[in-house]
Amino acid sequence: MIHRQSQGLLSAGMLLAVALSAVPLASASAQSSSPAPPQSGGRFVMQPVDGGVLRLDTDNGTLSMCRQRSGTWECQSTPDERAALDKEIQRLAKENEELKGAVKRLEDLAGIPSEKPQTKRGAGGGVSGLPGPEDVDKAMTYLQSMIKKFREKLKEFEDLEPGTGRKTERL
Repeated sequence: MIHRQSQGLLSAGMLLAVALSAVPLASASAQSSSPAPPQSGGRFVMQPVDGGVLRLDTDNGTLSMCRQRSGTWECQSTPDERAALDKEIQRLAKENEELKGAVKRLEDLAGIPSEKPQTKRGAGGGVSGLPGPEDVDKAMTYLQSMIKKFREKLKEFEDLEPGTGRKTERL
């Protein structure tokens, strides 16, 4: 019986000695001053940096900063700007859809058709919102007729007697 107890103490003592001897070796290799190239091949890629080690998780792309504190290594996730940008894009897309719905409701309330205007082909063959030559000609003809009518009305007012409103006769 004494023999069995001494074997248990001996094997537990050996395990303790092996574990204690591994701690200084691990800490000495972690504190080496020469930067090592990033290790790859596993799930994580490690890169030594000032103040610790950057750890990239190749499965999900998260980045963590690892530092040794009080004899243990602690890793904290770094802020992911892409996630924040994606969240903002989703928020803006939702807001955009809500605003489109509000515009549609207001157009329906006001009786305005919500059809999109058709774009016309420009002189270069590309689609643009600019009027074509035919549209310009129509607009100029309309403008000329308006100016002609305005001149006729102006002449009618010139032919009136001041204060009476009667037409004066010209010789």
